[in-house]
Amino acid sequence: MSVTGAAAALAAAAMSMPGMGSPAATGDVVTIPGKFYSPGELTVLVGDTVTWRNDDAISHTVTSEGGAFAAGSLAPGVSFQETFAHPGTYAYYCTIHRQMRGTITVAALGLTGPAGVLAPGDEAMFDVLAPAGAGPVTLERALAGGGFEPVGESMQPGSDGHAMLHAMADGPGRYRVRAGQLVSSVVRLAVAPRVTATVHRSGRRVTVAAKIAPAVPGATVELQRYVRERFDYLPVQTVRSKAGAAVTFRYSTRSRAALRVAVTKAPGGWSPGTSRFSVVPAAGRPQHHR
Repeated sequence: MSVTGAAAALAAAAMSMPGMGSPAATGDVVTIPGKFYSPGELTVLVGDTVTWRNDDAISHTVTSEGGAFAAGSLAPGVSFQETFAHPGTYAYYCTIHRQMRGTITVAALGLTGPAGVLAPGDEAMFDVLAPAGAGPVTLERALAGGGFEPVGESMQPGSDGHAMLHAMADGPGRYRVRAGQLVSSVVRLAVAPRVTATVHRSGRRVTVAAKIAPAVPGATVELQRYVRERFDYLPVQTVRSKAGAAVTFRYSTRSRAALRVAVTKAPGGWSPGTSRFSVVPAAGRPQHHR
């Protein structure tokens, strides 16, 4: 057999191995366009098949941290498939480039909440993934005393199993979705209080008045100054506000300073929040705000 023929035979054998293929695939697909997985986080239903496709010019692997699956070395253009029969979270990585990491979440009823931190009054969008025939889905919010209550109206998922549900982010909370007897895992909605600050200079004295909305009793609040050498804001003064609605700082300096106020610890599940920064010019110069 010629060298060309031998290479073709080896390639054909590789394509026929279980879980290996090229490049056609159906269902959920994770591509490898470089030294990363895209998407890095994916939610699928029990029984779904996920395909990893190497679109890079070099080889990579898809290796589960718990040993649930392993693709071995995927050459450019080669794919790997895995069918997930059990719910759970499956973290995986590339054994060649260990900074490459991804996660597959497998659920009977999938729910994905907003990835970032919202502000009070924002609209939170929840993506639901339901199996065929599950029926209408309803978003539910956890109650302080236990149990859950419905939020908004039920919605029928589309032909792809997806539905988008909405809720007002009036504060942090825990949410799940229900479809008949199916219940998703609980996801946390991260919300930070709005922090506003006004700055006034009188000679050396700089007064910073901050407001927190809604009030977060017991919040730890910091006056922070930007330090160019550290490329970061560092605390100047720290107080614990009993009412959590308003704090006033008094700071003495004649030099220019970039200041902001941050709620660094907030009881009740609130996420940290910061005000816009204000540039306080050196004494005698006009003041600027951002």
